[in-house]
Amino acid sequence: MAFSENRTPFSFESIQLVSSHEKKIPFEISGLVTDLDVFEHLDKPYLTAMMVFQDTRNIVNGGNIRGGDTVKVKIRNNDDTSGSMFVDKSFRIDKVISSTRMEQNENSESVVFHLIENHWYESNLYNVNKSYSGSTTEILSKISSEYLSNRKIESSKTDIQRFKVIVPNLTPIESMSWLKNRSTTDGGYPFYLFSTLVDNDLHFKDLKTMMSEKPWNEVIPHSFAASNQGSGEVEMRRTIKTYSHKNSDNLLTLINKGLIGAKHQYLNVTKNILDEVKFDIQKDVITALNRDGISNEDRPLYSEDFKIGEDSFNKIESRLISQVNATSAYPKDKSYSESDTVGEYRRDIISRTVLNLMQSSPMTITVNGFDFANKNYNSVGSVMRIAFLLTSYNENTSKTFDGKKSGDYLVYSAKHSFKSEGYDVTVSCIKLTDGDFE
Repeated sequence: MAFSENRTPFSFESIQLVSSHEKKIPFEISGLVTDLDVFEHLDKPYLTAMMVFQDTRNIVNGGNIRGGDTVKVKIRNNDDTSGSMFVDKSFRIDKVISSTRMEQNENSESVVFHLIENHWYESNLYNVNKSYSGSTTEILSKISSEYLSNRKIESSKTDIQRFKVIVPNLTPIESMSWLKNRSTTDGGYPFYLFSTLVDNDLHFKDLKTMMSEKPWNEVIPHSFAASNQGSGEVEMRRTIKTYSHKNSDNLLTLINKGLIGAKHQYLNVTKNILDEVKFDIQKDVITALNRDGISNEDRPLYSEDFKIGEDSFNKIESRLISQVNATSAYPKDKSYSESDTVGEYRRDIISRTVLNLMQSSPMTITVNGFDFANKNYNSVGSVMRIAFLLTSYNENTSKTFDGKKSGDYLVYSAKHSFKSEGYDVTVSCIKLTDGDFE
């Protein structure tokens, strides 16, 4: 299908309001919905949404629609060659944000709902306070089978922690997030647990696995360039409409958290042993990122060029951080925060450092949703290539792109805006490497 700015790449196949009253039949309101914004986030194992519809049929009053009722959303790709369904989701009404009438039209009321994905809403009805043992992937699947209608956990299966835990009075979703926060790969990379717009699985993936994927728009990246107008159809639709690049490169925050150079102490109260980790971001993190091809050696995410006198920042123990961990609670299994070796404690620090380091240069862009109207993972958890031309260059300039802004980004969050005038996606990304591409 040829791209056209005037063509809407989606259609509402069906949007049903389902009242909790068993005698009420579902209300089909797809023709009344004017705006639907759906939000994805790597840190959230559920979606949220905002929906606006024009109630011209006395639906809210006659159907007694209220918080807790269900909204079923089906959205179809308008591609003439495929025409596939790429969204099939069930939400619950979290709250009615507003209901307003215009004086000029007393027979129409604009209603705004805040929606939350169904499994999160139902999760809040349960309290988990029981024991589990195994790997994080195994425990997540157990919790899902018991409380979330056996929702599939799609895992990279690179988590190495095995422990026995008693979940401390949390909802099922809170329990799963609590376990995710304790998980790392053998190299110290952190994990995310998230939900996506295009399927109904929960995705449990480590940062390295996601960052190792090639950009899905590698050949023709999304670019901020007026010269794209009049180019090919793909270049035109991948022109960045707006962007924001702010609150970046806050090195002081990392220093204050003890994630540049610091001494971390862990007290084993059972054995009366104090384990110490002398942390150096260059040795413990940057070297590994360079080795794994995630960071650029020429333009690393952190540089030893930051110095006071002859001493690099990472060689100075800026903070002393101490904590007491529960140990030996179980004869054969580790407890939630327990580690046996200094290396295991170091992995936990590496995980927190990578999380903070990757978020030090965020980028937010708004693009046409044409490339997202499919079943591919083009949104959260995917790698996206973004290009910015240099602000000034000439025939003697060897580089074309701005290396500070251009590069491969991991999509951290996304807002899918379905409106009568079109479909846009606003994505917030985190930089994978501080360098551009050819």
